[in-house]
Amino acid sequence: MTFTLRPPAVPLVTVDPYFNVWSSNDHLFDDHTHHWTFQQGGTAGIHGMMGMIRIDGKAWRFMGGKLPQTEHGEEQDYLQQVALTVDPLNTIYTFEGAGITLQVEFMTPAFTR
Repeated sequence: MTFTLRPPAVPLVTVDPYFNVWSSNDHLFDDHTHHWTFQQGGTAGIHGMMGMIRIDGKAWRFMGGKLPQTEHGEEQDYLQQVALTVDPLNTIYTFEGAGITLQVEFMTPAFTR
């Protein structure tokens, strides 16, 4: 994974100061996403967005906190995060695994390209 500069929190959804979602983890799948007022160890401010993709009948996680074990007692597999790009108006994550490359882009809805 390549990092040139990683901010302390990565913006995902930024509408206004009252409605925004951030990730403060090294990987998008490490923990829940949250509001900027979130404090570690607390539950207030968690915006639990989850991202999963089904590949050849198997679900792979790329975003959000750990899920409980599957019905067969297995942990959920996740795609490996290989890149992160943070621009002024968008954030792009790139994941690889299961024979695919997945690019997920979050952008400020007030502006379009």
